[in-house]
Amino acid sequence: VEESVEEIEAELADAGVEVENRLDSPLGATGEAGAVYVRDPFGYRVELKARV
Repeated sequence: VEESVEEIEAELADAGVEVENRLDSPLGATGEAGAVYVRDPFGYRVELKARV
């Protein structure tokens, strides 16, 4: 995702999507970057991570 975590959260809030969790810098395949976690319509947990 190109936006910052704050921008991601704002867009989700505007769309009525509840953020389940937020981590400031989890380590992932591309390095450390902020991430938010939401549920998709089927109940699966989805990670939206800022670009490193």
